[in-house]
Order: sequence, then C-alpha cells, then structure tokens
Amino acid sequence: QAAVEEARQQRTDAEHRVTSSRELLGHARTAANSAKQRVANTTSAKKEADSQRNAAARRLAEFGAAAKSASAEVERHAAAKAKAESVREEGLLSLAELEERLRLAEETPVDEDPSTMERDDLAGEVPVARQHEMDVRLAVRTAEERVGALAGRADALARQAQAERAARERAAARKAA
Repeated sequence: QAAVEEARQQRTDAEHRVTSSRELLGHARTAANSAKQRVANTTSAKKEADSQRNAAARRLAEFGAAAKSASAEVERHAAAKAKAESVREEGLLSLAELEERLRLAEETPVDEDPSTMERDDLAGEVPVARQHEMDVRLAVRTAEERVGALAGRADALARQAQAERAARERAAARKAA
C-alpha cells in the first residue's frame, strides 16, 4: 500500500514536472519566435541600408563622372578661348598695320596728278584693300564674340563643377554621419 502511495506521489510529481516543462517549452518557443522575428527585421533593415548605401554610391559616381565631364568641357572651352584670343590679336595687329598704312598714304603729299595708268592701278587695288579691311574687322569682331561666349560658358561650367563638388561633399558628409 505504501508503494502504491509512493508511486501515486511520484506520478503526481512527474505530472507537475511535465506541466512545468510544457510551460517552459511554450515560453522558450515564444522567445525563439520573437528572436526569429527580430532577426528577420534586422535582416530587412540591413538590406534596406545596403540598398540606400548602394544608391548613394551610384549617385556619387554619377556626380564624379559629371564633374570630370564638366572639367574636360572647361578645358576645351579654355583652349578655344585662347585660340579665339590669338586670332583676335592677329586681326588687331593686321588692322593696326592697315590703319598705319592708310595714315601714311593720307599724309603723303600729292605734288602732281598721277598718270592715268597708275591711278587706274591704284583704283583697282582699293576694293581689294577695302575687302581685306572688312575681313579683318569681321574676324576681330567674331573673335571678340567667341571670347565673350566662351568666357560665359566657362563661368557656367565652373559654377556647375563647384555645385557638383559641394553635392559630393554633402553626400560624403551624410554617408559619414
């Protein structure tokens, strides 16, 4: 009889341990599910951060390429500006030479009437000289306009390059923060 009571007591104790173990198992499963959910959330957040980082890197690369392109454009315009200024200087020198020749010709006293043959030859040279003067003046004016246009474009490109550098610096600062 005592053995039966002892067995019943052991059975009751075992049932309590089973019930307690089941409760602990339920809590453990809940904790494991919660941990799995946190891992999934963290993984999702990591993927989102990686995506944002990659997008920022792409934008930074695009800014870098645009800045490099703008720098090359500035160099091309600077070379074109230098060439236009050179052509302008040549035109101004040629114009000054022609004006000096005209001044000397106007100052030369005419003592006698030139022969008709000489006068006809000189009259034939006048249109050529006038055309040459017009061409030189046109070349000078064109060069001046090109210099002005190139200077404006170079200034715009320099401002654009500065804005792109500032954007890259801001992006780098945001990335570092």
